Amino acid sequence: MTETQTVYLLAIVVTGVVAGGLALLAYARPRTGIPLTIAVAVIAIAATVLTPGS
Repeated sequence: MTETQTVYLLAIVVTGVVAGGLALLAYARPRTGIPLTIAVAVIAIAATVLTPGS
């Protein structure tokens, strides 16, 4: 595995863990969790779009 592949794999794992945590939070506390989930999703999409070379 190249360094790039390792970085992508780590990014996918971290994203999965964060998404799972936010889903639990949104389920437990809709008032807090849902806006937070939307904010993180927007940041994640922006980061993906702004990543050079993608």
